[in-house]
Amino acid sequence: MDTTSASVTVEVLDPGPAESKQAGQRPAPRPASLSGKRIAWVGNHKLNANVVLDTLARRVQTATHALDVVAHEKRGPNVPTEPAVLDRLARECGAVIIGLAD
Repeated sequence: MDTTSASVTVEVLDPGPAESKQAGQRPAPRPASLSGKRIAWVGNHKLNANVVLDTLARRVQTATHALDVVAHEKRGPNVPTEPAVLDRLARECGAVIIGLAD
């Protein structure tokens, strides 16, 4: 009986952005409460992204007693959300869910 073991190498790929633009950036601080605040979601126009994001936002709304949910769809999956839109959502909302779906 052969008791030698074979060595296996696994390479893990991270599809995230390179360190260039993201270096030093941190997520926004979490609000203490969403009660009475607006929740927004930003979709990417991929099939069913709006369904997943709206369902998630509505569940968060129910669980946190948030005021309401607003939606914004980007112009396309390969197009970034316009800075003016992100600025408006940051001013008007207690939380913004940005997600991708395939």
